Amino acid sequence: NEALVALAKTQKASLNQDIITMEDLGSGALIDFSQYGGIKENTVTASLESGIDLVTFSGDKLLGGPQAGIIVGKKRLIDKIKKHPLCRALRVCKLTIAALEGTLRDYYDEAYATQSIPTLKMMLEDQTALHQKATDLVNTINTTFNHPLSYVTEVDSTIGGGALPMSKLKSYGVVLDVKEMSANTIFNHMKAHQTPIIGIIRDEHYLIDVRTLQENDTKHILEALKKFVNLS
Repeated sequence: NEALVALAKTQKASLNQDIITMEDLGSGALIDFSQYGGIKENTVTASLESGIDLVTFSGDKLLGGPQAGIIVGKKRLIDKIKKHPLCRALRVCKLTIAALEGTLRDYYDEAYATQSIPTLKMMLEDQTALHQKATDLVNTINTTFNHPLSYVTEVDSTIGGGALPMSKLKSYGVVLDVKEMSANTIFNHMKAHQTPIIGIIRDEHYLIDVRTLQENDTKHILEALKKFVNLS
């Protein structure tokens, strides 16, 4: 970024006209993820501090808010953008603005944000906690059905979402092994539940990455299993 900013300044001086620099950051990272385990992603603050005039990024993805597009940067340029007819045509609704405001307020306290914003909490969850979550789910499933139906396995969580498509995090998954049922059959049964459960098929096994599970999701998994497990 620094090299681009320097080039723009040089061209501005030689051409005697305004040269605007812009970076599409995409992910909307507001915190430095490298301090939490090596995830490398340039932050919005770092882009602005490099001297870039305008930075665009998503309200969702790594920021963790509602789907929206955000533009930040030099006030004189933001003022011009706000006056453009397209700004009115493409503006988001009041509900989106309210949700975005609520998300951004959480960032006043980074420690709080990493726990209150689901995307951040899932990305930064401790390995020990993930293993315990997987173990608890396996024990609950096997106890409910009075026979081994699941087991814990190591998996890689893919962050993806257009933010970090190639980045992976070590995690744990729960494999569902229903007698005489293929992974595809289990996948379709779980997906068809009233509260759809989207698992992963790897090496011809169906599994659920516990990193993505919320506190009340166990009951939905059990409800879905009860509807078809006795068919095997």
